[in-house]
Amino acid sequence: MKVFISYAREDIETARKLYHDLKRAGITPWMDKEDILIGENWKIAIRQAIKESSYFIALLSSNSLSKQGYVQKELKMALNILAEMPVSGIFFLPIRLDDCHPFDEKLQDINWGDLFPSYDKGFQDILRVLSRQDAADIPDFQQKKEDVPEKKEAEVQPLKTESQWHKLTGEVMPVPKVKPTPQPQALKTKYQLRKEPITVSSKEALKAFNLKQDTDSWWRPLEYIQNDFRDNGDGTIIDLATDLMWQKSGSPKDINYGEAKVYIKKLNQEKFAGYRDWRLPTVDELKFLLTSEKQSNGLYINPIFGKNQSCFWTSDSRASGGVWRVDFSYGVVYWYFLGGKLYVRAVRSVK
Repeated sequence: MKVFISYAREDIETARKLYHDLKRAGITPWMDKEDILIGENWKIAIRQAIKESSYFIALLSSNSLSKQGYVQKELKMALNILAEMPVSGIFFLPIRLDDCHPFDEKLQDINWGDLFPSYDKGFQDILRVLSRQDAADIPDFQQKKEDVPEKKEAEVQPLKTESQWHKLTGEVMPVPKVKPTPQPQALKTKYQLRKEPITVSSKEALKAFNLKQDTDSWWRPLEYIQNDFRDNGDGTIIDLATDLMWQKSGSPKDINYGEAKVYIKKLNQEKFAGYRDWRLPTVDELKFLLTSEKQSNGLYINPIFGKNQSCFWTSDSRASGGVWRVDFSYGVVYWYFLGGKLYVRAVRSVK
């Protein structure tokens, strides 16, 4: 999937940020400053790229709408392609960078997106459109409350009375020495998580992974657990709550899914941290590293982990293609294209 990014020169920084964020999401973006080769006819390259693109993102701002230049020709070419598409088709994505108001009648008929005041929210909305071929009716899923057995009070034997003691021994009943009752320590909950990969469709995902769909159409855990992390000092973290050992950081760069499997194989060949049973985590395992709130490292994960990796492959595949991922930048679970690039955080079972 190729996505053309049109922008005014004054907005190039935002365009570049969007370009690289889309690339990390496994999508193939196209913009002139990144993709036109030295010596190439730039006008021909732009026209060809627009024709070959599945989507056209028009970054609209006070700069681009008030400016004369090639950006206006790009918009015109894209709108001409849109006119040839079915009414229900989506190709042209007008995205505002500020509180501008397009006067072109064709632009006014299309629902706009915004990368302000929240870039993150706007970017999520764009990804939602770019992955719309996966759109499906998702059944409501309500979390089931587990039945908690009632605690029974321990039976206490009554003490013998003083008269009973005197009757038995003929002596005065001694005052017993009372030892302070030790306070029971709270038992930390243990979790047994699925480690075998599964294939799940988008319709099944919410229930299979115990997720909920939030207002931004991202999927978040229905529950968060109390982890019990220990830094082993050898590049690994152990979670005593789940009996899982994790890489503290992960792969040094984002890689595609095939490369992720090679990376795991290499960890085992080199006996990373002394072990040869490293593997890709399941969604169930990786999602329980998520925290409900963003942490001091800017991610939805305990700062004990490395902060340079944010979005990870899992071993669970999607029925209609792709692989499920866990994103610690937004604290969500969703699927990714096989050709996309994500990080790897390997895991192994301690028990």
